[in-house]
Amino acid sequence: MVRNSVKYVSYKDLKLVTADLKAVYSAINEAEGLRELQNFAKKWDEKYPV
Repeated sequence: MVRNSVKYVSYKDLKLVTADLKAVYSAINEAEGLRELQNFAKKWDEKYPV
């Protein structure tokens, strides 16, 4: 899933975005996953909007 998520990410941001996505996908439960997803969105949404 991470591979599909980073298709459109710049190569220079790839490692940072992948590390942040890993926190989302490796969350223990749904609440933690949603929290990590919100953190990811705060950090990357301006540069890579959905």
